[in-house]
Amino acid sequence: MKKQRVLVKYGDDLYKLSKQKEIYQTGYLVGPIDLSDESIIFSNGQMLYVGETQGGMTEAIMKFQIRKTIEEHLRKEKKLNKQGIKVLSLFFIDKVATYFLYSLYAPSDCTLISRFYIGIRVIPLLVGLFVSY
Repeated sequence: MKKQRVLVKYGDDLYKLSKQKEIYQTGYLVGPIDLSDESIIFSNGQMLYVGETQGGMTEAIMKFQIRKTIEEHLRKEKKLNKQGIKVLSLFFIDKVATYFLYSLYAPSDCTLISRFYIGIRVIPLLVGLFVSY
C-alpha cells in the first residue's frame, strides 16, 4: 500500500477516494473536521489529528496484505500453471525468527505471521481456487 495525501471534505468516502481499497470499505466516511484542534472524525468513530497516521503496519494491515498476496498468488498459479509458468510471491522481512515460528503443539507460541498463515491457508477452499499438480 502506497501512502498518499488526499484533500477531503465532510461526507467524502475514503473507499472511493482510494480507488476502492478494501481496507477502507466500511467506516471511512469523513465526519466532522475540527480546525481548532486539527482533528477529523470518521463514521466508524475513529479520530485522527494532523500528523497522525491510521494504523501503520498493524496486525490488521499485515493480515490483509498476506491474505491478498495468497489469493493473488493462487489466482495467478491457476492461470499460468497450464503454460508451465511457476508463480513466486515474496515477503521481505528483517529476519525469519521474528515472523515465522510454527508450533504444531502450542499454537499460542506461533509468531504473528504463522498465526495469520494458519488462519488464511483455507482460502483456496473458500474462494474456489484449486490447482492440480
